[in-house]
Amino acid sequence: MGTRLRIGIVGGSIGGTTAAVLLGRQGHDVIVFERSRSLLEGRGAGIGLPRALVARLKEVDLLDPTMQGLSAPARVWCVKDGASHLGRVLQVQPMFVDLHHWGLVHRQVLRRADEVDYRQGAEVDVVADTGSGAAVHLVDGGVEDFDVVIGADGYRSRVRAALFPDIRPTYAGYPAWRGIVEEAELADPGPVEEAFQSPATPHGHAPFYLVPGVDGATERGGRRLNWLWYDAGVPDDVLGVVRNADGHVEVAAVNPGEEMPRVQREYLDEITRDQMPPWHRDVILQTPKPYMQPVYDLELGHYVRGRICLLGDAGTLARPHTASGTTKAIQDAFALAEAFAASAGAVPEALAAYDTARPAAGRELVQLGRTLGRQQVLDPPVWSDLDEAGFEEWLAHGASAKVYAFQADDT
Repeated sequence: MGTRLRIGIVGGSIGGTTAAVLLGRQGHDVIVFERSRSLLEGRGAGIGLPRALVARLKEVDLLDPTMQGLSAPARVWCVKDGASHLGRVLQVQPMFVDLHHWGLVHRQVLRRADEVDYRQGAEVDVVADTGSGAAVHLVDGGVEDFDVVIGADGYRSRVRAALFPDIRPTYAGYPAWRGIVEEAELADPGPVEEAFQSPATPHGHAPFYLVPGVDGATERGGRRLNWLWYDAGVPDDVLGVVRNADGHVEVAAVNPGEEMPRVQREYLDEITRDQMPPWHRDVILQTPKPYMQPVYDLELGHYVRGRICLLGDAGTLARPHTASGTTKAIQDAFALAEAFAASAGAVPEALAAYDTARPAAGRELVQLGRTLGRQQVLDPPVWSDLDEAGFEEWLAHGASAKVYAFQADDT
């Protein structure tokens, strides 16, 4: 193995836990600081993972061999058209991902963390490079010293703030309304059994898709429907947009399980009735607690400073259009573990190799997300004016055809 290291990981989501397990298997002493006091079952909902990546996770025993996702071989783009139940079809687009339940993937990776000290309810205040290592300062006043610290603490990363204090995520100008409905509550799950539904609306579009249930159920009746709606038409006062003195824009999220402010729910219900085909309309209106994710992005030239590095959304934040957040975090974790294995535990060499390998991939995803956001949300065509030929012409000149194709590759 080489040098046995003491490694601290801030953030116990899928990316941080994957890195912890891989580095623990190399014989390093790994401590994960996860601020949540409970398991992260409710965080996230449905995620798309490339089949090649799932196969790799199973091959290295990070997922059970029997774990199955739900395939969505096609994506149906449609638009509201009178009283037509599913709207008018604009195009049927092939897809290459399998859909999984976020909580199940996290739980299976965490189950492999026997060699890891996974600390729930451990909130980190700040991290600091010490020259020969790095220190983690906890909110409760404790301090832990490490040979290296990994920031895997998401898009509002405190580790990133310590490394690059002048760089913050940039608000994209629109939110994603989101919701989860148990399949058993749906009057007709048929449309999403056959395809990934994607109605286009005047200021965006809204994917609807099935994912396994919380316990991995893939049979009919035990699954969940996820939907999200990118909407660039929301007034600032509905979102509660705050513009700081330095020009930075902040929008407070409504997290899963929280009650949405009344003004937001009334707005969402109004545009749903006005813009959605009947089947999609009924799904949104029956969603018990829709929530709201402000869309941000961020790119960095480097993931490393001193003995501290970043992973996943802490390093680069791509818009959800790319469906890549979890995939990229896992790939970052693999790259970091491989760099430490190749360097026999020599920290500067390992971090230099990692910093050479990963930021460029992150920046490419950020650019793809921005392009998709512009083409599909901020400056979309008048979808209702398009027929299938017009949609095909629009698609041929944009990035939308690539977003699922690129996920077929484990890169």
